[in-house]
Amino acid sequence: MTKSVQEERAYFKSNAHLENNVPHWNSNNNVPPQEVLNNWVKAGIKFNMEKSKEVRSAQVSKSIAEYKRNQKNNKKSPQELDEMRNAFGSGTTVVNVITGEKTTF
Repeated sequence: MTKSVQEERAYFKSNAHLENNVPHWNSNNNVPPQEVLNNWVKAGIKFNMEKSKEVRSAQVSKSIAEYKRNQKNNKKSPQELDEMRNAFGSGTTVVNVITGEKTTF
């Protein structure tokens, strides 16, 4: 933890809130990453760590499922394909590590 306990508590107070004893960012209502939760525990902020992990895992799973569903209907434009070819080179196969989609140039 690089911030002092007081700084970490102030950061929590201004950037997050507890919902059913689980911290959520004010900006997007997602549960923060594990490293942030660990810092808040060290700063003495009380919440349910196990429930926080479960909620974050469900949020991540939902986001990945939405991304995959959106990518099914996403056709790459000629410009996007040109940019990818220029970045990775002809004869290269680029793999989307989340969907498994392969694009070969």
